[in-house]
Amino acid sequence: MDRLMLASKKGFTLIEMIFVLSITLIISSITLFFRKPHANVQTQITQVSQAFHLARSTAMIKHETVSVVCQRNRVDINSNHYHKEVILDSNYQFTNNYQFTFNASGHIKIARSVKLRTPFKVYEFVFQLGSGTFYVK
Repeated sequence: MDRLMLASKKGFTLIEMIFVLSITLIISSITLFFRKPHANVQTQITQVSQAFHLARSTAMIKHETVSVVCQRNRVDINSNHYHKEVILDSNYQFTNNYQFTFNASGHIKIARSVKLRTPFKVYEFVFQLGSGTFYVK
């Protein structure tokens, strides 16, 4: 009889298990709620670069003028047949509103410099006059 009583007292009850699981879920949900992933600087610069390359490619492929508008934390690409919006993390902002266009050859008419403020420094996308190519400094 003593063996039966000892065997039945091993382990946790269902209520104890539910209590422990509920506390674990509450703590993990609080930590997930307060943890906000921040965008990597290189990722954000790559997104802007890809948006500019996409606008230039679209202009050359569709043989039409494509306008690019950089404002706050977004890049808008517009043409007669195409629209794309790229939204950056809220910590990444363009210093001014910029608008420029790529012609059907993928060239821009005005040499333009677009500045992106990051949490750490300001990056500049420098476009070369006429060619539509750019580099980041």
